[in-house]
Amino acid sequence: MLLKPVTYSGMTNGDGFLQQEMSVKNGEYSATVRLGRNLKDRCTKSDPERDILTSMLDQLKNKWNSLRSIATQRYMTGMHNECE
Repeated sequence: MLLKPVTYSGMTNGDGFLQQEMSVKNGEYSATVRLGRNLKDRCTKSDPERDILTSMLDQLKNKWNSLRSIATQRYMTGMHNECE
């Protein structure tokens, strides 16, 4: 299953929209990671696809964590601006 990238242009005003979207997509992320791990576990230790799957899972995890961090920072910045 290939997911299309979602763009969030103009939605960085700190209203929590990005965090809400991340919450909605979290189920898809978890399902994709689970499927990738299952495929990786089915590979033998010497199977070259195992390394490819490991790399893909690591990239997905890093990108997801980066997006979560950005969403949290933007949300917190918006909350900070509202308090001033």
